Amino acid sequence: MSKIGVHVVVSGTVQEVGFRFFTVREAERLGIVGHVRNLESGEVDIEAFGEPEAIKNFLAFLEHGPKTAMVEHLVAKEIPVKHLISFTSS
Repeated sequence: MSKIGVHVVVSGTVQEVGFRFFTVREAERLGIVGHVRNLESGEVDIEAFGEPEAIKNFLAFLEHGPKTAMVEHLVAKEIPVKHLISFTSS
């Protein structure tokens, strides 16, 4: 099966609550590569690449985030696949 890519912006209480840490952990569990970073706006920016079912499960995780976060809004759009080797946080 071919991989897909998504760009996701998550808003709410998503900084300084472990959101990036849990995002990396979930991506690694699902075999997803990409990156996550905080934006100056208070949002979290994510690019993720993987099998369609894994991306679907990853987006479901992001809709709720870890228990310490409060996701208010999530915008996801499909993007071209980048061939990366891991999932990183910056």
